[in-house]
Amino acid sequence: MNNNYSKAVAVRLNEMQHVKQITEFQSVYAYENNRRTDNIIGKKAEFIILSGKLAGFIFTCKFSKEVDSTIMNDYYIIFDEANCSVYARNNNIQLKLWATNLQSADENKKGV
Repeated sequence: MNNNYSKAVAVRLNEMQHVKQITEFQSVYAYENNRRTDNIIGKKAEFIILSGKLAGFIFTCKFSKEVDSTIMNDYYIIFDEANCSVYARNNNIQLKLWATNLQSADENKKGV
């Protein structure tokens, strides 16, 4: 994370870990010159935060590969903090969130 916005968000990644997966995984494609290529660089799904101050916040998280998971189950996300950032696009603040894995909330009651 390499900007002031990213430093603010990095502190909150631990508050975004307890989630419910609300969509199936979809392919993430590489872009060149603002055009989508056929090169798949990962998978993504949407999640809703289940606890804490950010409960109810919905976000998309990308993974380098599809993770074994079931839609509507509760998980703890293991974020790849080096690849998470905040940026501005079309006058809006956006989050770039990448993770390395999901852990079942049933197996990990305290979080990570």
